[in-house]
Amino acid sequence: MCDVSMPLFCLVWMNHV
Repeated sequence: MCDVSMPLFCLVWMNHV
């Protein structure tokens, strides 16, 4: 799930999914 607390993770997650 995309979390504003972790923008990097958000980008990676969006790219992964």
